[in-house]
Amino acid sequence: MRQGNRYLLTFLLGAVVGGTVAAVLVARRWQSDFANWYVAGVAGEAFTAREIYRGYGEETADRIRQTLPSCVIAIETEFRNVQGRDSTYWLIRDAYESKGVPFPDEIKGVLSSLPPRAGCKPPVSRTMKKGDA
Repeated sequence: MRQGNRYLLTFLLGAVVGGTVAAVLVARRWQSDFANWYVAGVAGEAFTAREIYRGYGEETADRIRQTLPSCVIAIETEFRNVQGRDSTYWLIRDAYESKGVPFPDEIKGVLSSLPPRAGCKPPVSRTMKKGDA
């Protein structure tokens, strides 16, 4: 009986140490991936700002708009249930409508069948009258 407890304790200790090491390695990998993603995002934003300031705003917007159909398709196939999907689609729809161009055929169905845009309610305020306090 004593030997069985010893094996069980050794197994549990190994599982705890192994789990801890695995968690640390996964956390470091995730942190590295997140850092790379963040830096690439900032570089993209800086590039876009630079192009706009150099007078290439129209060309930059057109180039971005050309990538939107593949982004919509990716969202529909890989990230369909992600929060904020409909808001993103409304922004994409606005990009096409602002330019006055029709929606591409491959995303026309998605952009045409959006639910009503979520509205913003004004904050509730109370007008103070003289004597209120």
